Amino acid sequence: MRLSISPVSLTLVALVVYLAAPAPSVNAQPDIPVDGPLSFVSFDHHRVVRVNIKNEEHLKTLIEHEESLQFDYFTFQKTVGGHVDIRIAPENYAKFQELQLDYEMLIDNLQTLIDREREENERYQQEWEMMNQNKVSQQ
Repeated sequence: MRLSISPVSLTLVALVVYLAAPAPSVNAQPDIPVDGPLSFVSFDHHRVVRVNIKNEEHLKTLIEHEESLQFDYFTFQKTVGGHVDIRIAPENYAKFQELQLDYEMLIDNLQTLIDREREENERYQQEWEMMNQNKVSQQ
């Protein structure tokens, strides 16, 4: 296993996760605590891995365990010779490793990335508001 994140993959994953963060995805675990109606689901210690599907056996193993390990696919086409990006909840990661699939870690703590994106967006929003206030006051 190696930690490998390309800027394009990281940006794409961050965008998808940020847009999906206010509500659980279809495959998100129902027991993830949500504090209130406007709260965000926490993905603390959730990982995103890229699984390389080298042969039919890998594909079969992946498909057989996708429900029990509650995979949340970021890539939907599963073909031999291709790869899929999957979010894995921390309680399922050890069981995923036991499958002995060829994979690389893309994100080792998804919540950290979501928090970073949220902080950056808030900072840009504050800068935008300050810039607009300055324009109004100059008129």
